[in-house]
Amino acid sequence: MAPTAIKGVSRRPKHEPPSKTSTQSKYVNRLLLIVAVNVAGLVGYAGYKAFVPYVPPEITPLKAPLMKELHEFGSSYKNNMLWGSYRSGLYFGMRTRAARPLLLGLMWFDPSDAATVQQQAVRHEAQQADQLSSYGWVRHDGRSYGRQEIADGDFQLSIQMVKHATAGSGYGGDWAVRVSLTLTAAGKARQDAAKAAAEAEGRKAARRKLSLVFYFADAHWRTSELEMWPDQQQSKLGEGVQLLSGVNEDVGPWSLHLRPGPSQTGTDDPGSSSSGSSSTSKAAASGRLHSLGMRLQDG
Repeated sequence: MAPTAIKGVSRRPKHEPPSKTSTQSKYVNRLLLIVAVNVAGLVGYAGYKAFVPYVPPEITPLKAPLMKELHEFGSSYKNNMLWGSYRSGLYFGMRTRAARPLLLGLMWFDPSDAATVQQQAVRHEAQQADQLSSYGWVRHDGRSYGRQEIADGDFQLSIQMVKHATAGSGYGGDWAVRVSLTLTAAGKARQDAAKAAAEAEGRKAARRKLSLVFYFADAHWRTSELEMWPDQQQSKLGEGVQLLSGVNEDVGPWSLHLRPGPSQTGTDDPGSSSSGSSSTSKAAASGRLHSLGMRLQDG
């Protein structure tokens, strides 16, 4: 009889996975343990702070002069930097570096555009809602010179600022601002087309214009002196005119002059446009140079 192989079979019980209830119980226990440790730590820290007095860190002042006391920022620096284009929120403006400054600003609008007048869309504060093609300083040394180019629709404004101090200058030195106005290439093409259409109809075409508004303000209005058109000067620009004069607590005696552009003095610069100054001079000569003064109240 042939031998028979006998195969052994294991009778160990199968491993059963833990139940869902036991797994959740373990997570809850761990979470409670973490919360208990955090609470114990907070209680211990609070007790420590309650019984141990707080000692502030020792602060030792730096043994060095204040920035405003340095030689670089002395009286000469303050004098040279008193005036500047420090009105960054506007398209252009000048002011003094003082708590209550002297202010100069520029605004403009197109009087021939009815929608502009009705909506009171005067260019003053620099904002995207004006939808200017471009604006900004193309050159500025931060001290004595700057040139800004502004493209507003059909018009191109070029604003140049220069400061100069001599022995005869008052506190803060002298400064000048030149505003030149020209039509862009697209604006000139539209004006030529309108002119041709008007001539074909036998009438004269209206010339494109832009009204410029310069304003000046003195924050020391309670104690400062301010006079418009001093000495009863005539409002003509042939030889220049003094618009304002006054005395300010920070600056001392000052005056603001309006002078003709290069085209009226015979010193045209071929690299610059003088149509803006020409229009201004013609406006003054014809009595269209207007002035308005008012005293502002606090608040």
